[in-house]
Amino acid sequence: MPRSDFYGELTMRQGRIRSAVTSGAIGAAAMLAMLTAAPRPAIAATSHVKGEVISIMCYEGHGKEGTGKAHLSCATSCAKKGYALGILTTEGTVYQIAGPLTADNSATLQPFLSTSVTATGDVTEKDGKKTIAIANLSDIAAAK
Repeated sequence: MPRSDFYGELTMRQGRIRSAVTSGAIGAAAMLAMLTAAPRPAIAATSHVKGEVISIMCYEGHGKEGTGKAHLSCATSCAKKGYALGILTTEGTVYQIAGPLTADNSATLQPFLSTSVTATGDVTEKDGKKTIAIANLSDIAAAK
């Protein structure tokens, strides 16, 4: 093999190796970017939340007038229709109630509507909305 052919073939091999290494590096960088940019599941933190059990539909539609004993019949009607219930804190934060207590249109929670409670459970936040999966619920007035 003439010397010029040898160097030409060597240069072609080096070019293919560089191309393979570059492609591999680009692929690895793309994979790393996808893994770091992928949405992560919300991490739950067990917390105690105190506030009034409300119909979120009533609160969003009527504001403060959508809460309290004066609005109990409407809140109960909304709960029976399957609208989500939540806990409204004195600071104005709403935690949507999730988990087993929401079964059967929140039938277990309906007696607590318009009542101040302390809920213990896993709190998560996604897109600015807080959720609590209640593990324990107590009526503040009944506990006194």
